[in-house]
Amino acid sequence: MTKKQLTPPLRNFSVVLVLMLAAPLATVSQTAEPATAQTSDSALYARLMPLVEAFRGRVGVYVRHLQSGRTVTINADEVFPTASMIKVPIMVAVFDAVEAGRLVFDQKLLYTDSLLYEGEDILGAFADSSEIALSKVLMLTITTSDNTAALWSQHLAGTGTRINELMEQNGFLNTQVNSRTPGHRRLAPRGTCLNIGESLMRRHM
Repeated sequence: MTKKQLTPPLRNFSVVLVLMLAAPLATVSQTAEPATAQTSDSALYARLMPLVEAFRGRVGVYVRHLQSGRTVTINADEVFPTASMIKVPIMVAVFDAVEAGRLVFDQKLLYTDSLLYEGEDILGAFADSSEIALSKVLMLTITTSDNTAALWSQHLAGTGTRINELMEQNGFLNTQVNSRTPGHRRLAPRGTCLNIGESLMRRHM
């Protein structure tokens, strides 16, 4: 992707922090260790661990300061459901389609009730046959975590199959769209999600 195509909502990545809380009431792992001495931010690790230990569930943390390389990892290689983090790969695939000319960033789209994902989404409150720009669908996907907008974006990007192919092509083998996608394999470790953000910031995707 070019800088021009990434500019709309994905440009301002400076520091990426991933903190995932999942599976309430499960047992917290007590084996978490800080990263190696060369890169570990021991002060931040000491501040985060009490929060991890107090949470009644599984916690995965991966923090990296992109300029200094200082890192904290707590269960970072465990596999967690991606939840709304999967919307970042969806956005990547939409911008890939824009760059390839399959979509136009400001093109007008027609929303229909058949696209509705039941919930409290903003897009889901639109009237049937309403017109909306692709750019606004993406804005709702990434800023309000709108599930109706995200699933529509996933379809426009070429479905989950295309998104998974794009992730694999860029080396993110463990990040997979599962929803409405046949043959899915795995969910994402926390570090993988951070690495996608860093790749976007450094214009490697």
